[in-house]
Amino acid sequence: MRAGIVALQGDVDLHEKALKRYKSDIEVVRVKTEEDLNGVDILIFPGGESPTMSRLMDRFNLREPLRKKITEDKVPTLATCAGIVLLSNLKEDDGRVKPFGILDVVLVRNGFGRQRESFESEVTVKFEDKEQVVTGVFIRAPRIEKVGDKAESIAFLGEEVVGVLQDNILALTFHPELSDDTEVIYEKLFSLIG
Repeated sequence: MRAGIVALQGDVDLHEKALKRYKSDIEVVRVKTEEDLNGVDILIFPGGESPTMSRLMDRFNLREPLRKKITEDKVPTLATCAGIVLLSNLKEDDGRVKPFGILDVVLVRNGFGRQRESFESEVTVKFEDKEQVVTGVFIRAPRIEKVGDKAESIAFLGEEVVGVLQDNILALTFHPELSDDTEVIYEKLFSLIG
């Protein structure tokens, strides 16, 4: 089993540690080139600075290979915080981020506020008949404004949607890698492997 973490910028180390906690024998590849995507069974877009990640994807010619892995090869993909920004549609386009637009949600970057408004809270995650409360860590988190018909709401902060599932994409506005109680998220991600 091989997991690719898009390693252009962001909390790559923490995602790797979280994956190893969940599945100790997993091989983790830090994706920086198209060749690094070979043989990847799951893909992770970590949190970080979405404008920087967007620029570096273009600089290293990774945008189209990543798009193909997600949309054509249907590789199960976890996108957290900046990752969901990169895959979705933005309500306000300041030109700093070129999102893929493949996730049927509209969101606002830093919708929960800046760094000083970062917080932890209980998040309810629901998959089919399974429901679990996990700790959600929100750091300059984006805010989902609209969930389209293709996406299913699966994570909630009170009544507010903070996570969606669309085909092979599991996308969250918070950081599961910063908590020890998010096994349900990795379990769902791995269940998407065909």
